[in-house]
Amino acid sequence: MMIHVPTLDRARRMTRRLLTRSAWTLTALLACRTEHGTSAPPLERARVEMPTPASEGGGPVVSMASPTASTTTARAARTRELPDAATFGDLVASAAEVEASERASDARCGLRAGADGRYRLEANLTPSLVKTAPIDLDEAAPFIGRVALATPFGVVGNGSMLVALSPLPQRIRLGIVPVVSVTDKAIYFSIATNQGISEGPATTIDEKNLHVVRGMIPNADAVIVTAERDVPLDRVRDVLDWTDGAAGPVVFGVFLGRDDHVPATWVNAREPDGFVEEPGRCENGEHYWTVPGRYDPATVARVSDEIRQEVASCAAKLPPDSLGGRVTLSLKMGRTGRTADACLGEDQTQSAEVRACVLDRVRKLPFPSSPKPVAVSVQVQLVPPSLITRGLCE
Repeated sequence: MMIHVPTLDRARRMTRRLLTRSAWTLTALLACRTEHGTSAPPLERARVEMPTPASEGGGPVVSMASPTASTTTARAARTRELPDAATFGDLVASAAEVEASERASDARCGLRAGADGRYRLEANLTPSLVKTAPIDLDEAAPFIGRVALATPFGVVGNGSMLVALSPLPQRIRLGIVPVVSVTDKAIYFSIATNQGISEGPATTIDEKNLHVVRGMIPNADAVIVTAERDVPLDRVRDVLDWTDGAAGPVVFGVFLGRDDHVPATWVNAREPDGFVEEPGRCENGEHYWTVPGRYDPATVARVSDEIRQEVASCAAKLPPDSLGGRVTLSLKMGRTGRTADACLGEDQTQSAEVRACVLDRVRKLPFPSSPKPVAVSVQVQLVPPSLITRGLCE
């Protein structure tokens, strides 16, 4: 009998259920609608017609930032130094000026707070939107409870369109991404997810529900922080303090206005091909063993966690620009607990080095003994270490 462990093991599924339940609680129970006019603010929605090039009479197509020969590393370094009393608008302007190919520092954080009170934009930047219209987030609050997060590998969620300024891992396709929006009047909580959470107003974060938001952050696959352009970074910094300890990356983002459009290549992006090249490929995509043994559910969950922890370091072998991806392992354990066979049924990383690393590590792992051989299938999401960034460093 083959025991198949789904994409997320029991503990992971429990986390997802808790995150989803918390998101429902915040969006459905804690949110309070206020009376606004019937017309929505000028927000870009996920369900929109694709823009036509300006040459064909369409609206302004927001272009991707591209390197130019005249832009030097020294200029980029100066651009990252934000002015005194900097605002979120200064941060966005800095991101638009810096070359997408200039990968900042190795600080692995979004913003650095200096001893002199000034800030520096440290974030690695994805080819992003050059110009976006400022949005009144207080006015938009009734419409941004559900967010569509645009990334180079597709759109996650459905709602008001938001773009992250830094790269995000592929695994957010299956997760829940909290979005925190800061204004001079309030702080709002929203959700970007492909799971079934209905649209609604953003939740105003206060002392009564702050613990719920902070409880979600450590298990989130990513956290997005945005703000109105005139909000001081000192106020944004208070929010970044909440995100300390997040397991996923903490990055900055901007909502799009109606005249801002996501590149068609982003909207039409497909999930990476999981075809596995030789060597290491399972026949017919999976290993089907007829084995009589089995582990109890608790042992299956523990074994799956051990496998994921053991192969996580293989993400360091991903190519520099990789956003990670999913690999599916099939293993057969003998009676003594030694791995008798191992192969890959899926590899979205498309990296021979990663495949070799994963198989080498799992073959060396000791597993529980069993009266009869046991077969287990485990899926692992690999995230490049460079993508796990903190919101603030000092």
